[in-house]
Amino acid sequence: MWVLVAGVIAAAVAARLWLGDSLDFSHALVTLRAMGDSGWAPFAYVIAYATGTMIFVPAIGFHALAGVTWGMGKGLALAWLGLNVGSNVQFALGRWAGQKTVSSFLSDKGYGSLLRKLEGEGAWTMVWVRQIPLPFFVVNLAAGASAMKWHHFAIGSGIGGLPSVLVSTY
Repeated sequence: MWVLVAGVIAAAVAARLWLGDSLDFSHALVTLRAMGDSGWAPFAYVIAYATGTMIFVPAIGFHALAGVTWGMGKGLALAWLGLNVGSNVQFALGRWAGQKTVSSFLSDKGYGSLLRKLEGEGAWTMVWVRQIPLPFFVVNLAAGASAMKWHHFAIGSGIGGLPSVLVSTY
């Protein structure tokens, strides 16, 4: 578990130092627009979303970026895809790190009630949790560390993430 925590912290610090202004909204917009209509731009966006939210870059910025870059239709689809790819990768990290280790770490940090809710109600809890402003990565990691079935997480996260993605992409 501590390896995961140390790795995330080291990645966040390294990315912020190495990427610097590249994490800025206007820089990301220029970069995506420079890629134009190539097939690489959406791919780069989804990868940036999945990894950026792991180093605590706010997901709402990625939604707005998609809307500004591609417009409402394609932007919404890509923002929602980014949310789902990112959340499922982060869920997998929670499982990989080990339920017992991650659960005890998150319980010590005050997220014990969230873990119990995730274990008890599954998909509906994810729909509800996506409506409140909790750190994206922490929620996904906690869900992975819980006994929640992966398909319950994927369905609940996808449905629950849609309202915020819709509003912030618009």
